[in-house]
Amino acid sequence: MSEIYLVRHGQASYGAEDYDQLSELGYQQSHWLGEYFSQRNISFDRVLSGNMKRHKQTVEGLSSGLGQQFETEEFPGLNEYDFDQIYKAYQSLVGHEGLGRGDDKRAFYSTLRKSLYCWAEDKLDENLLPETWTSFQSRVNAVIQEVLATDTGKETVLIVSSGGAIATWARLVLEAPVSTAIELNLQLRNSSFSHYFFNGGRIQLSGLNNIPHLDQMGRLDAISYT
Repeated sequence: MSEIYLVRHGQASYGAEDYDQLSELGYQQSHWLGEYFSQRNISFDRVLSGNMKRHKQTVEGLSSGLGQQFETEEFPGLNEYDFDQIYKAYQSLVGHEGLGRGDDKRAFYSTLRKSLYCWAEDKLDENLLPETWTSFQSRVNAVIQEVLATDTGKETVLIVSSGGAIATWARLVLEAPVSTAIELNLQLRNSSFSHYFFNGGRIQLSGLNNIPHLDQMGRLDAISYT
């Protein structure tokens, strides 16, 4: 059977003017994950990522830790949703002041959850959104179907994406409620990987949100969610 290692990007630059950049910790997390794959003798036949800067930089960190150069295929379908626009639409709906990236994280994630549920329930003004929830799911599913359609039956695929897309991927595979994607999205850790087996057009989840490269003494402080 073929395998997929679906990796969330390393820690991005929360609170900075440009969030779409790995922090110093984000690079380190990615490098450590690459080292973990190397120690397990895991190499990759195919590498896919979104085309956001944090995706590309995570691939670079993985490559350096693994000691394997990648020819990466970029799929915009793996990109994260545009939370800034979703939040503006949510703000328009509820009519209160917005939270900046540098505000209290607990308050930020509370607002993120509420915004995502409104988005998924089609309560936001579509004219204020770059895409609907349905179109977001459809583009993520299109990547799943492309990977399944090109399966050789014995390849190992590395995919780097973002929390929302990864959570949606899991929801689609499990045929779970929409709430599953939203709640998983808020729990996924930076540089964590989910593991799937696939063959003959079928795909099965084997593990979710794994961080063996961080879950060890001396690195516990490196576990992050942003």
